[in-house]
Amino acid sequence: MFRNIFKRFWGFKAYSGAVVATCASAMIYSQNETLHPKVHHKEKPHPNPSSTSPTAPHQKPYTMDQPKNMLPFPDESEYELIKVQYISRHGARTPITEFPNQNTMMEVQGYEFRCPPMYLFSTPHIFSSSYAADEQPLFAKTENIGHKQKLRGNCQKGQLTTLGMQQMLQKGQFAFQKYANKLFSVKDLENNFEDLIYFRSTDIPTRRTEMSALYFAMGFVPFELRKQIVPTIFLMESRVETMYPHSTRCKRLGELIKQRKNSEEVKQISANIAGIGDVQQKLDDIFGKGTVQADEIHNTLRAILYDQKPLPVGLTEEDANKVEEAAAIMAGKVFEGEELNRLSIGPFISELLHTQQNTVDFYQGKTNKSGHIMEAYFGHDTSLIPLLTALDTYKQFNEWPGFAANCTFELYRRHKSKNEFYIRLLFDDRILKIPGCEKIAPATKDGLYPFDAFKEVATKLIPKDYKQECSLADVKATLQQANIA
Repeated sequence: MFRNIFKRFWGFKAYSGAVVATCASAMIYSQNETLHPKVHHKEKPHPNPSSTSPTAPHQKPYTMDQPKNMLPFPDESEYELIKVQYISRHGARTPITEFPNQNTMMEVQGYEFRCPPMYLFSTPHIFSSSYAADEQPLFAKTENIGHKQKLRGNCQKGQLTTLGMQQMLQKGQFAFQKYANKLFSVKDLENNFEDLIYFRSTDIPTRRTEMSALYFAMGFVPFELRKQIVPTIFLMESRVETMYPHSTRCKRLGELIKQRKNSEEVKQISANIAGIGDVQQKLDDIFGKGTVQADEIHNTLRAILYDQKPLPVGLTEEDANKVEEAAAIMAGKVFEGEELNRLSIGPFISELLHTQQNTVDFYQGKTNKSGHIMEAYFGHDTSLIPLLTALDTYKQFNEWPGFAANCTFELYRRHKSKNEFYIRLLFDDRILKIPGCEKIAPATKDGLYPFDAFKEVATKLIPKDYKQECSLADVKATLQQANIA
């Protein structure tokens, strides 16, 4: 069925810098050309297949109906929503790592994962990053993952599953339902979609983030407009990606994370988590002593549970929850520290703040272009945790971001003044307090902070010279400054 959806009306494009590759129609686009994707007329598909899908990692599976209780907006007579930045983890995926004991391998247990087709991304991708404008464009084909990466069924390791696809369709529908008529009308989308809406995804071999962006867009775009609107997914070369910590590119960051993980403080915290020792003993008994570490397999266990498959014999859902709790606590501690914050997620915060400021400048008459009014970014758990930790908000819930979890920045303008702008931060539609902003100007009852207060906090998280700070020349002094040496 989804093969028909893509061929029927979804001539999807994937940008990375100056060149764009269409995924569904297998055509190469250039920004200097205007080409139209091929349209294959097939039977009209159903816009949203119904099924069940799991939600946050600690919750049971639930039906795909939209949430009934949407977080209310601030008083519309006083505040106008003018911009939204939506940062999401990809939808549910297959496990990436496998268990070492062949008797407990998921393949041997005989069940299959089901995934949507990946043929969309079988065409060549051409990359030209704005971060490397002086270099020639790089040519890269979708990676050949090989037999070792395949699971029973039609999936590869780390691939978006059918349940993940349904999650992202739902998230897209919910986003449209929430922000339609607040930020835009259906007519606005029909006439100016590319000018109003921006989609960006990380670029990884199994395409789970690109596919998540695609299905989110399918849910977001009203069904009646899908023939007219061809959304674009922007990509960035992985070597200059900013949406997750890049320890291979930033050597100092890699050293800081390593030092932090091995610090006595973090080790002590791990040892003191109630019940984790019992789970580790189980893992040692099942797989062999020291073979599998409890804080390293939570995503594998969660991927199995999300797909409603049985865990390896001897492990329970309670064990999986305990492992995930430990991983969440550890992650929050590992990414503590001003230097770690700047180098792990500072460049991405810089991008978010830049477009926020551009929108503010537009309403103040300083520029004639408002930029996109909605930006949707599709990354990983390692996109959300460093971002929330840097803003000192992660500890407010201290849970591992589930598949399709998201945080959202909402930018508001006060009607009575041209110079009053406000930011609200949400995690899965829950209001978060930003401690740094609280010290400058406490939030309103609706969770709004003055934009200038947020800007002051965010600016401190942005590296002044990322390349220089990432060198290892003065790493010892940096570790001492961050109190993790």
